[in-house]
Amino acid sequence: MSTPERKDPTDWDKLWRDGRTPWDQGGVTPALKELLEEDLAKVPDFPSTGRVLVPGCGGAHDVFYLATRGYQVVGADISPTAMDHCREEASRNGITGVELITCDFFTEDLGQFDIGFDYTFLCALPPPMRNDWGKRQAELVRPGGHLITLMFPLDASREGGPPYALTVELYHTLLDANFELVYENASPRSPAEREGKQRMAVWRRRS
Repeated sequence: MSTPERKDPTDWDKLWRDGRTPWDQGGVTPALKELLEEDLAKVPDFPSTGRVLVPGCGGAHDVFYLATRGYQVVGADISPTAMDHCREEASRNGITGVELITCDFFTEDLGQFDIGFDYTFLCALPPPMRNDWGKRQAELVRPGGHLITLMFPLDASREGGPPYALTVELYHTLLDANFELVYENASPRSPAEREGKQRMAVWRRRS
């Protein structure tokens, strides 16, 4: 199991306790809905059921949405406060098919998944942890499984972070050894403030 080279210095739980979560869009990610409801036929062998992991799931909006699509979804986040809120929402709304875990993505024994979904997670990690992110995704997505990456922020002018600026080339550097790119949308449906800074991609885990 991968061990990150360096700890993330950001106190994510304090941000959730203080209500300082500007990355939380307050609803389902539009590009994810677009992929699953309009473009899925373009993705070879993408499963209609199976086990899905959403790391850094925060408010779990996408976790709950994926569950409505028939998937068994694990939402994982390092913030106990965020996960407590999500469990309360799931209970209040009778949401089933989800498991919400407070854990470290890099060290928790989560098993393997048919699908992974990464959005605003890689960009939240300090750059020295990126190689471990790529290795960990390869451990968690089963051979033949799929990894959905909504790349953000693709913004060369951005300095510092989080979120730290990313590039399409970086994703290839981190994933090409174990994944094959099978779908790409350079202009996914996006909130106005993120238009032009996102790209949707689906990768298949090599056997």
